[in-house]
Amino acid sequence: MTSNFRIERLLWADGYRFIAGVDEVGRGAIAGPIVSAAVILPEYYFIDIKDSKMLTPLNRERLFKKILSECICWSIFFLSSKLIDKMGLSSANIYTLEGALKRLKVKPQMVLTDYYDLKGKSCPFLALIKGDCRSATVAAASIVAKVIRDRVMEEYSGLYPQYQFDRNKGYGTREHLHAIQSSGLSPIHRISFKINNQV
Repeated sequence: MTSNFRIERLLWADGYRFIAGVDEVGRGAIAGPIVSAAVILPEYYFIDIKDSKMLTPLNRERLFKKILSECICWSIFFLSSKLIDKMGLSSANIYTLEGALKRLKVKPQMVLTDYYDLKGKSCPFLALIKGDCRSATVAAASIVAKVIRDRVMEEYSGLYPQYQFDRNKGYGTREHLHAIQSSGLSPIHRISFKINNQV
């Protein structure tokens, strides 16, 4: 079993059966939603995920299908760019993580996050620095959120082709910023990021 299940193994040994990993994707984008996912994997389950950010799109899709077919349960939560602007980025992040956890069909006994503090919630949690590298459960949630958000941005690319959302996924690449300069902002851009100052 790979080392990124060490935390889960310790928790399983202490009697925690339902351990949820939760993670978000899209925090640093200048367009599109934040998407959070929560996943509970079976006890002593094995999946070889060392760093979800290093996966190729093909491997991510393969693991996405495996996770969804074999996990105990999973959930997803979206927050639009307009609500991100209204709430502020930090509050929006926490809100989406909590939203994904609330949608799980099985109540977790422990939650693992990628650094985010969920104090005040009814369920115990561990906020792990580089959680998607240290915990396979968090990495699984990261993969689910990433694949689903990428699909959403590819759909937006059909509506707003000039921004090439299928390529940049809403992040502030040079080409994306130039497209904003020439075409203005789309309805899914985040005004609170003061995008025009980046061009």
